[in-house]
Amino acid sequence: MPFLTLPIDSFPVLAELDLLIFPHKSPHNQKVSAFASSPLQKLSFHCPYSGFFTQSASLGLNKFSFDAAQLTSLYVYDYLIHSLWDFLQGCQNLVQLTVIVRQTNFDSPLTVPVTLPLLEKLTVISCYEEILVRIDLFGFLTTPALTDLCIDLSESIYANRTALFSRVLIDFQKRCDCSLSTMSFFCADGLTNKDLSRLIEIYNFSLRSLTVIGKKIRPKTLLQKLLCKPKAKEALLPHLEFLRFSLDSGSGSSSDFKPSLLLDVVESRWLDENLARFNVNARLSKVQMDKIVERREMLQVHSFFDADLDSEDGDDVTSDELEKEEEESWLTSAMSKTDKKRLERLQSDGFQVLETTFFIKLDFP
Repeated sequence: MPFLTLPIDSFPVLAELDLLIFPHKSPHNQKVSAFASSPLQKLSFHCPYSGFFTQSASLGLNKFSFDAAQLTSLYVYDYLIHSLWDFLQGCQNLVQLTVIVRQTNFDSPLTVPVTLPLLEKLTVISCYEEILVRIDLFGFLTTPALTDLCIDLSESIYANRTALFSRVLIDFQKRCDCSLSTMSFFCADGLTNKDLSRLIEIYNFSLRSLTVIGKKIRPKTLLQKLLCKPKAKEALLPHLEFLRFSLDSGSGSSSDFKPSLLLDVVESRWLDENLARFNVNARLSKVQMDKIVERREMLQVHSFFDADLDSEDGDDVTSDELEKEEEESWLTSAMSKTDKKRLERLQSDGFQVLETTFFIKLDFP
């Protein structure tokens, strides 16, 4: 590599670095000092083949000389998790962290606790849930300033997944005592409505954005809990402004979904008199629904992130299973004339409803 021998002051003003490391053997104990004087703030480190060599032989983060305390944003792809954990010890000023873990050969859990006092946004992408449980990532991480948590399992190649570790996340919250405003689950097929209710309960007064994509989630049950009922004293998630959920034809979650219930929920959290009556502090101003349809063949693939229309910084993550296609509104086609007029009134006041269709490829023996 050319930058192995570059002098220490090669990049005196470099603030953002994107590295893609391919399999190779670096000289024993040789450090890369080309970035030692760089004021790095944003680092993306892609190491998709790190499992081919031991960490001591491959060019990992530990071989680069720079001040990790400068970093405010870190994106790490398929890097050895234990080595990453050692590196994070020095990243005390991180604000955003994205970790993509696809390796399955972890035999030992993490043992050293890491505290990131300024971290606000955490995205964890894993090929299946058991990895996160086995290494106990959330058990050894403390993030008191966290406001945005995203767990994405859309890269999974495994048909059978373990149950989502809702208990682990609850313990994580008790230790961190953070106030999440955004919580997102993608392809969390082990997550049930009961699990979701437990998580919502601990973030009830802080959540403004909730995304939950999972085969076991029943939108009808979720919407019924969000409905401000006449006899209720206060609303669930009083600050909720954005809601995203999926309708899965394979699991049957789409069969019991009624557009009228969605309109009831929005109207109950929209009218001025209801805002005061149920102590609702924000209108539910945007709803996104992802319709999931099974299909035998696909031409192009995307992940749920490709349709994350509410995302601020679109780091797309491709998948081998999903395809997004546009079609005419399936929501309004299932509505009565009365419900269509209700929706039009809400939209004229600023309410937004987004529809996306995903086609999931069927696997055959």
